[in-house]
Amino acid sequence: AVVAVVAVVAVVASPHGAALRKPASRAGRRVGLPVTKGGFPAPTPSSPLAPRRALMCARSEAAMREDGPQSGLRVAIVGGGIGGLAAALALQCYCPNKISELDVFERREKTDDFGEGTGLMLWKNGMEILRQIDSVKSLGITTALNDNAVALTGSDFESFGNQNSMDGSMVGVQWSSLHKALLSAVEKCGGIRMNYGLRCASVSNCVDVPKVEITFENHSSEPKNFEYDLVIAADGINSGVRNQLFDKTPAVPQGRAIFRAVAENSKLRESAEGSEFRLPPNRMDRSLICVRDPKKIAAYLPVSPDRTYWAATIHKEPHELLAKDGSDAKALLLSEEFAMYPELQEMVKLTPPEGIFFNHLKQLDPLRTWINGQVVLLGDAAHAMIPAAGQGVGMAVEDAQQLAVSLKGCKTLTEALQHYESTRMPRVTKVQIQNSQGARDAYKKTGARSDSEKMDRAEYNRFLYDYPGAVQPTSLPIS
Repeated sequence: AVVAVVAVVAVVASPHGAALRKPASRAGRRVGLPVTKGGFPAPTPSSPLAPRRALMCARSEAAMREDGPQSGLRVAIVGGGIGGLAAALALQCYCPNKISELDVFERREKTDDFGEGTGLMLWKNGMEILRQIDSVKSLGITTALNDNAVALTGSDFESFGNQNSMDGSMVGVQWSSLHKALLSAVEKCGGIRMNYGLRCASVSNCVDVPKVEITFENHSSEPKNFEYDLVIAADGINSGVRNQLFDKTPAVPQGRAIFRAVAENSKLRESAEGSEFRLPPNRMDRSLICVRDPKKIAAYLPVSPDRTYWAATIHKEPHELLAKDGSDAKALLLSEEFAMYPELQEMVKLTPPEGIFFNHLKQLDPLRTWINGQVVLLGDAAHAMIPAAGQGVGMAVEDAQQLAVSLKGCKTLTEALQHYESTRMPRVTKVQIQNSQGARDAYKKTGARSDSEKMDRAEYNRFLYDYPGAVQPTSLPIS
């Protein structure tokens, strides 16, 4: 993670030629304190400065209760992944008149890998939100996905000899392809400044005024402070912003690890010619999940006409070493450990070691709040889930749209953030709980679901996939 060179005149040049200007003077002092129930910095009782800090906290809460700016918001988004880009696009589409500056900060360089070895399922609910955002300014998101993704009709499950399926409209796509589609939309949309190689070193709410001071740094320049009216933390499961201003409890290891890569179908077909091997999944309009061992799962997802994403999970505790490198990971996957998945091993054979990625699986337990002063969490920074139901990206883009619609329809920034949290948190918490349960059930040697379980699943599917879009704080239409 690295940060841009900051000149003496306090202008940071972005890779797109835009500039970030540091305020001439700081409007308030930083507060690095615990958080109260309302999301504001709290005094530390044992500290000799507690009375002074209590006064500072009271002033901050009073400032937050005042009407925020009706327009001219300076907004920073920490994290230039899918959630961060979706948030930037939603803000420019739904409430551009309330935004004076919109800066996206990404710790990776523009030329770094952005999910080339990862595939994802974008279900009906996530696709619908992207379509709604896209329709406001005709940004070409859905067109790009049509060209670089695979339309799927559902998922098939093979579990200890039992066959199940779940139908539904979704697409299989490489993480990098969706990111590129959103980045292209950002460039087409205008009004969004992308800044790469910048790591958020610290963030804190100011006292006396509703502002946020945020510091970025890199390996080649001195840290510099900037002030914004709103900071949106979309910096992922290991969010530095969340760790500084919210619950410091890290993401919880799930006792499992994942190996993953994207394979080229043409090479697989050439290798399989003259053999009985069939490219999984057997239908290129379905994803396939196989469970033939209580401690191992294999999954296959078409992500383009000529590419298939494969993944394998194994029970591993956080202290257990997964692999030293891609070659070590490939050797493990080709060993007797995964002999029950010959289809997977055929795909692994044709995957170069450098294309295999692996990590321990973690997730966040539901948080008490997503708001601290003028800072708000979004996407995996707020509710990271293990990849069981394919809803990580779907929930992030739903968050993005809701935050923008709340900002558009509410009178003050404080009301908008509260409306965003109150509408999103109940839905996301339910999805988190169901996702965890589904991940546990995948390893059980159970047969077909009972009628009551099928009814419960049908009800949940309607709740999840038939999501109509953001909840309005007023009667104004979204677009």
